[in-house]
Amino acid sequence: RDLAVAYDRLGDVQGDYIGANIGDTQGALESHRRALRLRRALVEQDPTLQARRELLRSCVKLSELLMGQSTVPEALILGREGAQMADSLLQDKEATPLDRRYAAAAYLNYGWAQGLAGDVEPGMKLLEKARKLNEQLAAEDPQDADAQRSLVVVNGRMGDVYSEGVDQPAKALPYYERALKLVEPIAAANPDDAELQR
Repeated sequence: RDLAVAYDRLGDVQGDYIGANIGDTQGALESHRRALRLRRALVEQDPTLQARRELLRSCVKLSELLMGQSTVPEALILGREGAQMADSLLQDKEATPLDRRYAAAAYLNYGWAQGLAGDVEPGMKLLEKARKLNEQLAAEDPQDADAQRSLVVVNGRMGDVYSEGVDQPAKALPYYERALKLVEPIAAANPDDAELQR
C-alpha cells in the first residue's frame, strides 16, 4: 500500500493532469499504472473498504490522465471499472461522505469520457449522478470547498459533452453558465487559489 502511494505521488510530480508537474506525462502514466497494479493485487488479497476506495481513486486518476492525452479507449475501460466500483462502494453500509465524493468523481470521469466519445445519453446520465452526489455533499456542509468546486467541474464537463463531444454549443451553454455562476463567488472568496482562478 505504501508503495502504491509512493507511485501515485511520483506520478503527480511527473505529470499531474491539472496541477503543477515536471511535464513527464509518459513517466506519470507508468507510475500511475504501477500504483493501479499494486492496488488491484491488494484488493484481490484483502478487499477492505479502504483498499477498494484507493483502487477506485487509482482508476479515476489514471483515466483522467489518459483522457488528457486523448487516449480515450483505455480511459473508457478504466472509467467503466471505476464507475462499477463506485456503485459497489456506495452500497457498503460503512461508506463515508469521502466515499460518496470518490464515487461522484468516478461517475464524473466515466460520464465525461463517454460523452466526449459520442455516447451522449449514457454519459449525461452518469454526469447527472455525479452532480446529485456533489449537490448532496455541498448541502450537508456548505463550507466544503471541494464539494462546491466539484459542482463547478461537473457542470463544465456536462457542457463539454455537448460542445466538444457532439458540437452542439447551444446545448452546452446553460451548463457553462451554471458553472460560471457557481465558481464566481468561490473564486472571489479565495483569491489566492490558483486552481479556482484558472
